[in-house]
Amino acid sequence: MGDVLTVTDAAAVRAAALLAKAGAAGLRVTVQSSGCDGFVALLDLASSPEPGEIEIADNGLRLFTDVASMLRLPGATLDHRQTPHGAEFVWSHPSSEQGCSCAEEVVSAHGEA
Repeated sequence: MGDVLTVTDAAAVRAAALLAKAGAAGLRVTVQSSGCDGFVALLDLASSPEPGEIEIADNGLRLFTDVASMLRLPGATLDHRQTPHGAEFVWSHPSSEQGCSCAEEVVSAHGEA
């Protein structure tokens, strides 16, 4: 489902490990108003889609989201990286303003350091 969003190999591997440890089926994605570009995408562990949610799959990862959030996701990329301070999931989106720190939103999923 790369036309909606892209999950990098690093994000898929880390998410799979978190999901296995927690016994969860996928990640819930919720887009909320925040930041200078207006939105931030949040992640949480999920056992199944909630009523009315849509399932998106990319790179072996299942993501569950509501319609309003899905409309904000096209073109987004979910990545995972190690830093000297821990590990983090990072969203990037081409529609975020150039030079704005919101172009890359750092989101810690449940269980991330």
